[in-house]
Amino acid sequence: MEIGFSTSFRIEDVSKDIFYIDKTMIIDKLIYDNGARKTETLLICRPRRFGKTLALETIKYFFDPNTKDTAIEFFKDKKIAKTEKFKYLGTRPVIHMSFANDVSGSLETFYAKIYDKMYKLLRVEKINSKDNLLIEDLDEIINNPKDISTLENSLSILIEAVYKNTGIKPILLIDEYDSYVIDILDNPDLAKVLNFYRAFFGKALKNNPNLHFAVLVGVTELTKNSVFSALNNVKISNILDSEELGFKDLFGFTEEELDPYLEKLDLMSEKQRLKEFYDGYNIGNTELYNPASITSALEILSVNKKGHLTNYWVSTGSNKIIEQIFKNYYVSDELILELNELIAGNSVEVGIDKEFNIKNLKSKDAFYTFLLYAGYLTVDKIINNEIVRVRIPNSEVKSALVSASRKLFDKPEYKELKELKEAVVDFDLENISTTLSSLLKKVYSYDIKTNENAYRTAIASAITLTGVYEVKSNINAGLGRSDLVLIPRYYDKDPKIIEMKIAKNAEERDKKHKEAQEQIKDRKYQDYFDKEVSLYSLVCCNYDVSIKKI
Repeated sequence: MEIGFSTSFRIEDVSKDIFYIDKTMIIDKLIYDNGARKTETLLICRPRRFGKTLALETIKYFFDPNTKDTAIEFFKDKKIAKTEKFKYLGTRPVIHMSFANDVSGSLETFYAKIYDKMYKLLRVEKINSKDNLLIEDLDEIINNPKDISTLENSLSILIEAVYKNTGIKPILLIDEYDSYVIDILDNPDLAKVLNFYRAFFGKALKNNPNLHFAVLVGVTELTKNSVFSALNNVKISNILDSEELGFKDLFGFTEEELDPYLEKLDLMSEKQRLKEFYDGYNIGNTELYNPASITSALEILSVNKKGHLTNYWVSTGSNKIIEQIFKNYYVSDELILELNELIAGNSVEVGIDKEFNIKNLKSKDAFYTFLLYAGYLTVDKIINNEIVRVRIPNSEVKSALVSASRKLFDKPEYKELKELKEAVVDFDLENISTTLSSLLKKVYSYDIKTNENAYRTAIASAITLTGVYEVKSNINAGLGRSDLVLIPRYYDKDPKIIEMKIAKNAEERDKKHKEAQEQIKDRKYQDYFDKEVSLYSLVCCNYDVSIKKI
């Protein structure tokens, strides 16, 4: 079956030959059957590449009178057409802006970019206006590009102008409203930018009689940073949504939505590996695929069913801010332990702290909350309004998180990680033993001397963090289950299989090595690979690690 795939199409270009999953019911969440707004301001927070931009384009295409004729044709067979809301298609002017950060440089450059966005929109309204007082207000902004106070009023004046020129209260759509803020979290100008946003959005959105409603989308809330603190009626949908809010499946793809396409493309045989790589986000107790990643993967697999699955999520956007956070912020021996647990597929309990700034990101709760909102983690279980258990959603994100966390190697507090990577690159057994022993002593403050699973998790995660090998733990191999299987990420390395044992004391260490070596041979673990493989025994005695080649 011929299906076109794209992660950046315009909604009006969608046809029956384009891979498209109907999310038009977002319109149902905005207005009542009589056309009245359900909320004054809706703030939607989802990880990047999660369908937010397309959602705003859908809203614009539905309401905009300028595209009514083509929109009727598009929406007539969509879910929203089966509701009473369909009659409001093409009935309201729409102001649609993107704050996607194309700014580099100074604070003055930021203001200039905002001015440029507003200038283009304000000029159009000036041309259309016959209201002399309004024209004066528009000219004051247009003719004073460096006046920050007039720039703060510009969005409010724009909304007023559209209303007066059309006689209809417009809808305001803001895409990636927090993009610039996220990029300057480590910049001393952050406070000034937040102050500007507070005035810019506050004047436009608070009790504005000229506005029907506003929808803003981004990654973070910025509510704790007081950007929206003055607003009376802000409804927020975020990654902690309950089922009752109704937005849980409007961003991201559900299994039920994706399966028909897998059937059409004859890819049901690949479903499990697609799920492992791109599924696993949990919002409102609904499991979701990352839409951009699964779309890119389907494009590859539609040509070659056994095609390689890769990390599309990070390749479509910078990992820079996460790497900076790992490098400069939260520092704790506990961090390595928590990363070990997360990389091993377990969950970690964290507090929710939505105040993201230079100072606060040094705290554990703000650090993990940012990772959660950014999509590097997802909710495993909500304990209460302030505490959740989080996990890594899938293999794609695990790879991205491991890559970002290597910035920890630059910290003197984690010199053992850097030493371990150097040892693993050469697979220097003596240095691997020494650095693993040092890490275990540093990280595990509680007693793990008899807990083989804890040893396995810690060692597997530590080797994974080096980025030299993909580590699979406790998997079927040959005639049994192998403790650790190391799959090289570089062509000049060979695969490795490691069998682990626990020794009660130093005298028992050699005996345990022999047991491990015999077990590998008897159970033919090496049959997991169809090529030459190196075999090792690893024995843990208290916090000391000993590794030998067979």
